[in-house]
Amino acid sequence: MAKVASTSIYQSIRDHCSIIPYHIHSINEQVIRESELLALNQGIVPDSRQVGGLICKHRILPKKPIKIITCVRNPIDRNRSAFFEAFKYHTGVDSSSWDGDLETLKTLYYEKMNHYYPIEWFDKEMKAMTGIDVYSLSFNKEAGYTRSQIENIDLLILRTDLDDEIKSQIIGQFLDCSSFQLTNSNQGNEKPYADLYRQFKENVYFDKKYLESLLDTKFAKHFFSEEEIMATINKTSS
Repeated sequence: MAKVASTSIYQSIRDHCSIIPYHIHSINEQVIRESELLALNQGIVPDSRQVGGLICKHRILPKKPIKIITCVRNPIDRNRSAFFEAFKYHTGVDSSSWDGDLETLKTLYYEKMNHYYPIEWFDKEMKAMTGIDVYSLSFNKEAGYTRSQIENIDLLILRTDLDDEIKSQIIGQFLDCSSFQLTNSNQGNEKPYADLYRQFKENVYFDKKYLESLLDTKFAKHFFSEEEIMATINKTSS
């Protein structure tokens, strides 16, 4: 899914392994086209890396061998990051032109975001297009990752918040690439909106009911411990 540090993994594979990776957020052709139309209607040029439909058609559906790496991130952190990544789409202005206050930004966040994107992603993408129900697979919350071979698909699911060195080891083993080293890229704290993003994270708190709607879900409970979920609620609730 988007905004789970997938760019860093993609770039690192390109830099350190003799493997041709594809960086995609959807393998559902209908979803891809709908996303492109939404962007165009806002006067925004769509992302040009939308090859997921072709990968599904030519690798997944014919059941040819394929490796898939997908990350999971705390949905509150993911949503805040996604909001700022598409700041102009949600607010109508570039972050450098924003002259409103944080309360107005919070209102736009509530109104404009697809908050349930991370909660629904595995069902709408992975299960719908590959038949794999990740919630039927065991996930070691302490280790922070799982690997499963299901027919033609070798699937690695790992948490974004794992230490980079551990992620490097896990991904390197998965790809049989001993030279793999994870290098971070596309980070929010390096973007033009970095200062505003920091203020938002430090000063904007959310209604407990909203937090529970994302954290009292099969997604959150499958990948995060009860202690981690409560810690997020306590840290971000108003």
